[in-house]
Amino acid sequence: MMRMGLDPQDIEIIIISHGHFDHTGSLEYLKELTGASVGMSEADYQLATIAGEIPERDENDFVITDGMEITLGDTTLTALVTPGHTPAPSR
Repeated sequence: MMRMGLDPQDIEIIIISHGHFDHTGSLEYLKELTGASVGMSEADYQLATIAGEIPERDENDFVITDGMEITLGDTTLTALVTPGHTPAPSR
């Protein structure tokens, strides 16, 4: 990022699609570098934390829920929690 002229401190939110190591492996370093909050589903937090891939959530991190709106600058995303690598939430 820095070689491309980007400032890691500009990153405010890190969204993790699922809790496998290939998506969370550098999360602790990236959080430290950026100071950003992290969001992922509860099932994925549990998966990644139990596996020891990430530290426990802190007060800046958040759980992404189905239908939740997340605003990034002037863009708003609507989260759709879908089954895949982790168990689907009960409905």
